[in-house]
Amino acid sequence: MSNKLHFYTKYSKEKIKISDKPFASGGEGAIYAIASPRSYSHLVAKIYYPEKRTPERAAKMQYLMQHPPITFQKGQPHSIGWVQDLVYKDKRFIGILLIKIEGKKLTKLTLFKLPRRADKAWQRFSLKDPGAFKLRLRTCFNLAVVIHQIHESGQYVLVDLKPDNVLMQPNGLLAVVDMDSVEVIQNDVAIFAAPVATPEYTPPEHYSGPRATIEETWDYFSLGVIFYQLLLGLHPFAASGNPPYDNLVSIHNKIENDLYVHHSKKQAFLNIVPPPHQQFYKMPVEIQGLFKDCFEYGAKEPTLRPSPADWCNVIADLLQLPFKKIPKTNIPPSSFYFSPKVLVETLSLRIPTLPENYSIPNLKSKDLAPIPPAFKKEILGDQLKVAYKKHLHKHREYLLQTVLVGIILTVLLFTFPMLFMVGLVLILLVAPQLFLSASRTGIGSVGKTILSQSTYQLLQLDEKNPLKKERLNSSKQLLLQLLSKKQKAVQDEKEQLSSNEKTNQIELAFIQEHIQLRDRLKEKNSALKHWVEDAEAEVSATRKVELEQYQVVNKAFLKELQNNPTYQSYDFSSFRSLRVKIQQKINALKGALRLHENPLEQLHLNQQRKLEQLKNVDHHAAIKAHRQGLENIAKSNLKIFKTKNQATDQHKKAYWAFTQKKKRLKDKKHQQQQRIEHQLNKSLQKIRKDLGLNSKSELIFYMDLLDHSKAACHLDFAALETRKYFDRFLQKIEALNIESIFSAKIVHLLTESPLPTVHFDSPQKTKSVRTLSDLQDNMTDTWTINQTKLEDFEKVLDKFVTTPILAKDPIELAYWATTAQEQLTKIRSTVDKYAKIQSVFYGDPVIFRLRNKLKIHREEAQNGTQEIQQLEEEYLSKLKVLEEKNSALIAEQKKVNQLKKVQEQLNIEKEKELKASVDHNVASYLEFLKKQQVESIKNAKKKHQKESELLEKQTKEQQATAALELKALEKTLEKLNLDYTTYETNIGAIRSNAELVYNKNRLLTDQKCQEASDLVHQIQKEHPKALQLIQKNILYYQELKNRIVEYKTHLDDLNQLQEEKIRLDTLTDWQEAYNSKIYIKDLFLNKVEQFEEFEQKKK
Repeated sequence: MSNKLHFYTKYSKEKIKISDKPFASGGEGAIYAIASPRSYSHLVAKIYYPEKRTPERAAKMQYLMQHPPITFQKGQPHSIGWVQDLVYKDKRFIGILLIKIEGKKLTKLTLFKLPRRADKAWQRFSLKDPGAFKLRLRTCFNLAVVIHQIHESGQYVLVDLKPDNVLMQPNGLLAVVDMDSVEVIQNDVAIFAAPVATPEYTPPEHYSGPRATIEETWDYFSLGVIFYQLLLGLHPFAASGNPPYDNLVSIHNKIENDLYVHHSKKQAFLNIVPPPHQQFYKMPVEIQGLFKDCFEYGAKEPTLRPSPADWCNVIADLLQLPFKKIPKTNIPPSSFYFSPKVLVETLSLRIPTLPENYSIPNLKSKDLAPIPPAFKKEILGDQLKVAYKKHLHKHREYLLQTVLVGIILTVLLFTFPMLFMVGLVLILLVAPQLFLSASRTGIGSVGKTILSQSTYQLLQLDEKNPLKKERLNSSKQLLLQLLSKKQKAVQDEKEQLSSNEKTNQIELAFIQEHIQLRDRLKEKNSALKHWVEDAEAEVSATRKVELEQYQVVNKAFLKELQNNPTYQSYDFSSFRSLRVKIQQKINALKGALRLHENPLEQLHLNQQRKLEQLKNVDHHAAIKAHRQGLENIAKSNLKIFKTKNQATDQHKKAYWAFTQKKKRLKDKKHQQQQRIEHQLNKSLQKIRKDLGLNSKSELIFYMDLLDHSKAACHLDFAALETRKYFDRFLQKIEALNIESIFSAKIVHLLTESPLPTVHFDSPQKTKSVRTLSDLQDNMTDTWTINQTKLEDFEKVLDKFVTTPILAKDPIELAYWATTAQEQLTKIRSTVDKYAKIQSVFYGDPVIFRLRNKLKIHREEAQNGTQEIQQLEEEYLSKLKVLEEKNSALIAEQKKVNQLKKVQEQLNIEKEKELKASVDHNVASYLEFLKKQQVESIKNAKKKHQKESELLEKQTKEQQATAALELKALEKTLEKLNLDYTTYETNIGAIRSNAELVYNKNRLLTDQKCQEASDLVHQIQKEHPKALQLIQKNILYYQELKNRIVEYKTHLDDLNQLQEEKIRLDTLTDWQEAYNSKIYIKDLFLNKVEQFEEFEQKKK
């Protein structure tokens, strides 16, 4: 094995050798098995990449080795792969030794389906198996215990906790690996930071800003994610979102935005939630609560996440494990908190819709009854009274103007006496007329105020003309007639509608009740919305108060601990850090006591280990170095001996010149041979270009087809060979002297026109080179068939020759003549087929042209071969002459070679002598080392005797001191637990008060949601029937609705006529009650007795 794989450990001072290939690798380095020594087989070596071998990493690894979080017990399976030693090469740090952990990555259990190749031992963890949930829960428990033990040391946070860094065996044993990447914390300050973190297992606070010292709550989040994956088979943030989160794809972006799948306030923002998440609600409520604390409440307040101890306590209760509960270091707020608004938003209140713009007409009898006119006579009386007062006021102004004009005229008359009489007469005649006309027009103007514009239009009256009594009476008669007709028409329509009221009453009632249910649901939703706002405000305020009280109690408890004299010797920032520091001291004292229990035994073990090291001292290196020195001396002596006995080579230059001449002759011959071969290759290259072939290999293939083909493929081979057979057949027939009556036709067939040969009338290019090879095979097969037929024909003739009697038998000859003709015809046909195949083969343009060119090339090749033979003969003759000329030099060289062999033999003997001397010296040195080893062992035993006596005395003193300190620390821890119990009581009271509000609102919310859900279910149940009835009667209801509208229009017209009748009656009564005398009295006395008289008569 290469020296590159040899290293040394820093503390055990052991030389180790690792395997040549790593069995695992990561982003920082690769892990190798340890090949030797065997005592290190339980460890593995992690060799860092060159850029990772920093002094800071070396210091961190040294700290980890000296401060393990767990006390390792012999024979107990290791739960963490902790650093055991540092690895150095050439005094430089390159890696570490770790405990070897067996198992598979936990990642396979975090998938919804196990890998297909999983062993049977792993199949029981399949989520489809009924007992898998308990097995996976037990796995969570085992992992939580390991993480709790690491955190209990108070100085390590894993940071990169993920399934890839947990190895598990099918029996449930697991261990955390890659522990060299932890963050080391001392006095709440990170002295060695964690180099890496995986985004899918990183808590949301990592994205809120630059990180300071990482706390254990980071691992709480990672542990929660792993547990969710173990129990459900997918990540707790694996779901797609609605706007504004629809563009979030990666898991770490969803973690940053707090999109936990079961988040009570984020359900509306989730779009597609994978089905496996629904199994969450089938898990125990306690487990659901832990996940809620981890991912929902813990998102804003990391300290609310469940610790590994919380997981251990809950899972132990569920699985009924014999486990002593671990005290909680943080108490989360009440898990009964909920959001009424989110709970209502998740409630599905969708109902199927009815046809648009559809309404059921009202067919109730009370609604069909005529509505009495709202118009009353009292209103008209008030209008008349106001108009009468205005008219009086206007008339008085008119009289004043008349008096003024009269005074002016009187003055003028007295001024001009001639006009006095005329003016007096005019005044006496015109003034009464003006006064009376104003009185008469007052009746009409006051009466017109109570008539509307529609009254004039209906009765066809002129607004400008005065309303005379006769005209009013006629109009009144007309109005009575119209009113009578309209009343009759309205009564008829009412009777028709009343009869329709009874039609389809059952169906109508069902539809109306269904619509009322929908209206009730709208009212219920509106009321629920207003109530939820109030409930949400109350629950949120209670939660805020609860968290504020938590902070107050926590601060008070921490202040109480800090002011307590018992704990003032400790530097702590929380209850947990105080408890961890006390526990660390207790563990350290217990460890010291365990060491002091058998101090002599420990000393003996160390002594025994030291003696074993002395006994097992490997003298190989010292012996090797001593031998190396002796061998170097022997080599120098041997070199001197070889120099003295070296033979002289006086003829060396002459012999070298002779060998150079031989080489030149050989090189010249070789160059000439290469020139000839180059010319032949050039000729072939020219042939290839002329034939248009793409490569030399293609040309060689065509040449092989012609040069290495079988004899049966030669041009016209079949015709020539068949003609030879035919000639032999003729000779044998003539020798048999067969009568011409039998042999004439056969002889004619044997001697007729020549046999078919190859023709090149129309050469064609074959489809491929492969086709030419197939044609050759066809030629061979065709000739084989033809040759068989020829041999069969010849066998019959040979039979006649050997048996002359048959040649004289006419019957036999007649049969032979018939069959022979058929055979010869088939033979000629086969030869013709063969000729056609050859015509295609040799008619190929490349084959056709290549045959001619190959003849020339073969001649050139033959000449080249002869020229090469001549060169070889010339070379051999010149070499022979050269050797004869230097024969003396060659003989001298042979003598020198023999002398060298003798010298080599002497050198070998000298080398053996020196080696024997080295071996003897090495053996003596080894004996000296062994004596020295025995002396060292004796001295070590004497020293051990003295140390054991001194240690026994020191041990007793240390045990007494440690026992007293341990007792005091245990009392301190007990007091701390009592103080914490009081703190738990205060927190419990706060939780109870908050839970009263939460439970009250939860019950009310559930009740109101249930009522709304019941209405929705009832509507959904009745909807198909209601929709069917509506679609069935929609035309009928539309027509009925139009008739109701028309009926109501007619009712309005009837009311209008009745109103007009009241107006006319009032006007008639006014005119009848009018008195001119009373009018004059009212005019001059500013009274309204006229109107009072009218009201009295009306009553």
